[in-house]
Order: sequence, then C-alpha cells, then structure tokens
Amino acid sequence: MTQRRRKLRKSRKFLCCSNMTRRGSRSLIQICAYLAFITTTVADDREECDKTKCPGPLAYYEVLGCIPVFKKEGDCCATKYNCDHLKQRSTSKCYVNGKEYEIGEVLKEEDANPCDIGCTCHPGYDKIATFNCAIVDCFQGPAKPGCYRKRSPLNCCPGEEVCRKNVEPFCVKPKHPYCSPDFRHASNIFNNCPPVYYSTQSPQTGCSVFSRCQNNNDTVIHKEDDLKSADKNPDDKDVCHFGNMTMHRGDELNQATDYSSVCVKCICEVPPVLTCQRLPDEECDVTNHPPFHQTF
Repeated sequence: MTQRRRKLRKSRKFLCCSNMTRRGSRSLIQICAYLAFITTTVADDREECDKTKCPGPLAYYEVLGCIPVFKKEGDCCATKYNCDHLKQRSTSKCYVNGKEYEIGEVLKEEDANPCDIGCTCHPGYDKIATFNCAIVDCFQGPAKPGCYRKRSPLNCCPGEEVCRKNVEPFCVKPKHPYCSPDFRHASNIFNNCPPVYYSTQSPQTGCSVFSRCQNNNDTVIHKEDDLKSADKNPDDKDVCHFGNMTMHRGDELNQATDYSSVCVKCICEVPPVLTCQRLPDEECDVTNHPPFHQTF
C-alpha cells in the first residue's frame, strides 16, 4: 500500500511537470528533474537501514539475546532493549548457548571453543558462578622472516610454520560467542557492569575490552536537572542500570573514580545498558587522574 501511494504521488508530480514543460520552459524541466531526484532519494532512505549507525552497545545486546524495542514499527534503530530474561538467571549456575550448567559440571564439547580446556562451572570470587578453565600457554617463539605460524579456528594455539603464500582461507563458526560475558564474566551481568570500548572501536559491532563496575565514588551527572533522581523509580523500564544506580536517558557517569573509569565516557543512550567508550588520547590524558587507593 505504501509503495503504491509513493508511485501515485510520484506520477502526479510527473503529470504536473509534463503539463508545465509543454510550455517550453527549460527551468521548469530542471525543477521536474530535481523533484524526481528528491522523491527517489526519500524513498531509498526509508528503505535502507544501517544498524552500525544506531546508538548503544548493540553487539553486547545481541550476544546476550536482548530483544530490541522500537518507538514505532518500521524504525531502523531501537530506542531500548528488553533484557528481562537475564534477571531470571541464578547466581549458582553457569550459562552458555542458552544452556544451564550446575556448579561442578564440566563444559560439554559441543559448547567449547578451542581454548576452552578443562572448563568447569565454579562459584566465582563474588559467589557468582562462572566457568573456570585451564591456563593455556601457546608460546612457540617467533617465525622466520617472511614466514608465519598457521592459525586455525579449530585449534587453540598456532600450528606449523608456513613460508608460502596463497593459503586457502576457510571459516568456522565458534561454538559460543567470544564477545559474550556469559562464559567467564557472568558477574558483570549480575552487577550491571557495562562493557567498555576503545575510542577506535564500534560498540555496535566490536567486542568490549573490559567492563566498568560501580564504586563508592561514582555519581550521576543528570542531563536535565541536578535535583532529578532516577533512583525514585528503580523499576522504570526506560532507564539504564549501573550497579545499584538508575539513570535516565542522557545521564552520564563522572569519570576518573577508579582506574577503569579514567577517560571513559559512560552515557545512558539505549537502555538498559550504558554505552561506555574510552575517549581519544587527544581529548583526555589517561595519566592525569587523582590517586587511587587499591584495595585487596
């Protein structure tokens, strides 16, 4: 129906242009061509959708299986994501590929990536279950000049030394997403610790390098009113959660409260997870911060 209306509007414009151009005006012909270009461009813009230009930590939402929520049907970018299924998880179980593992249960081969060796579900340091795996040492020394060590997605460590070119590539899908915090960092999910990306990374497509967790020095910089407090309604579905703090859209966290927050901008863009990204070196000096007292 929408496409038919577009064609009808377009045909009316061309009919009008046809009537005008019969009078022999060259300028009117140019106007008609311009109108035709604008009509086509608007239609194309509505049909194309580039998710990489949407705000928010989209790659993080995807690996956790969160459901996008749109303001209206047909929108390209989600205004928020529904991650309620994560609230139903138990702190005494491990999760991977939608499966539950009990404490002490060994990771099945069907769920293991090449470097997941001797993995068992264990209670973490904060009593939140996570997989504990053997430490793998892949040191083999440097390759000869002009050569390299063959890497395979089926093996954990590099293989034989290769000194020829044009090795045929192939693709293998990992048995569980490497970017997901599910496997080794489940506590970040339970504690509402958002992923942090380098300034050169894309939160829409990249894997986070670490997470930022709440500490006693964290405060919220409110976008609209410093007196406004999101904590009054912690069950609001249209807010971001950071630790036990609740933030409205546009709210930011203060920076340099610990080592993980130096030069890291965290803003509530697409709830419920904050978008956190390290600022470029030309904008922020990571060595310029107050002294931190490390606790053990």
